[in-house]
Amino acid sequence: MLLPESPRRLAIFAFYDADGIADAYILYLMKVIRSYCTCQIAVVNGSLTRESEAEMSGCCDRILYRPNEGFDISGYKEAFLGLEHPEEYDEILFYNQTIFGPVCSLDPMFRKMDAADVDFWGLSRHSGAQKAPWLDNQPVPPHLQSFFIAVRRSLFLTEDFRLYWEQLAPIRTYFDAVGKHEILFTNHFTDLGYRCAPFLETEDLACINDYPMMGMPAELLRRGSPFIKRKVFLTPVLDSSSVPQGTAAESAIRWLKEN
Repeated sequence: MLLPESPRRLAIFAFYDADGIADAYILYLMKVIRSYCTCQIAVVNGSLTRESEAEMSGCCDRILYRPNEGFDISGYKEAFLGLEHPEEYDEILFYNQTIFGPVCSLDPMFRKMDAADVDFWGLSRHSGAQKAPWLDNQPVPPHLQSFFIAVRRSLFLTEDFRLYWEQLAPIRTYFDAVGKHEILFTNHFTDLGYRCAPFLETEDLACINDYPMMGMPAELLRRGSPFIKRKVFLTPVLDSSSVPQGTAAESAIRWLKEN
């Protein structure tokens, strides 16, 4: 599906903070995304302080509070299934707080993907792995990563999409979120005949790193990524995807300073 010239886009943003505080980077992220959308819903797992609620209300059209259960995936599910008139939108963007940015204009990303004839798209693609870190006998297929995925009406208005969410297994742990949703979502719908694409082209990096959004953030910034995964700055340098994390954070900071 190609989007119309001025698409009506709904953003669903999943958020959690143990202290109920929306930091400055969250408010900046939400404000920029809202400028590309007709409407934005913030799904808060838990609560917000009074100050953060007021600040977040200025970046979105509605705040949906729910128990801190099921991670961002269950937040997406509840917000989507609760929509009264999804047919009002051309695209729904599902994203969460695990990214810093944008560090550049989002115009190139949305311009490129608005012109793509797809049913859903994501910021980045994981190239897959022979086994999952949480279960040796579960391979990880190539997939769009769930922290930033947009779905068009050619998919989200279908019974296929509604049934996917209604039948989703309970999400109780982080590994449930990845193993029962993130690594399955892409193939589930492409196997049904729906088309997808990533914004960032990284197939040439697969032989170097299966997760370049984490392992090679500076390279992806050079390729036009508006975002950096927050985990880049939180992950011990000896943790690995296909290669050690090493100097990923340092190289990203250097690129940002120079550019």
